[in-house]
Amino acid sequence: MELKERVYSVLVVSAATHFNEALAAHLPETEYSPVRIVTSISSAQRAIVERAFDIVLINAPLPDGAGDDLAIDICTRSNAATLLFAKADVYDEMYTRLVEYGVFTLSKPAPAQLFSQALRWLAAARERLRRLEKR
Repeated sequence: MELKERVYSVLVVSAATHFNEALAAHLPETEYSPVRIVTSISSAQRAIVERAFDIVLINAPLPDGAGDDLAIDICTRSNAATLLFAKADVYDEMYTRLVEYGVFTLSKPAPAQLFSQALRWLAAARERLRRLEKR
């Protein structure tokens, strides 16, 4: 079985400039394109209406909400693999609430290696969903 190279479209929902800049280093254009960054839940909802994304990364909280309802909505209405970054003090609560919807959660700050692994898990989840779409 040959390994097929895929390019994943990514939506980043984050109001933190520093976070967005750090994230960009982990999203090479050869593997992730296009990468669209929005800074609020409302702009994320508009972006999702405009096009489908393979991967959605949410840096919670956001100016217009915690981000957990957005993550649930995305996983309920689309086949995007979704990861929510939660502050350490609310991580367990977020995980418990979001796991049943298929939302991945990661406590922040997250080491670079862990984030790279998470991106691979998201790609694996997206490929599984892609196979289910074909059936």
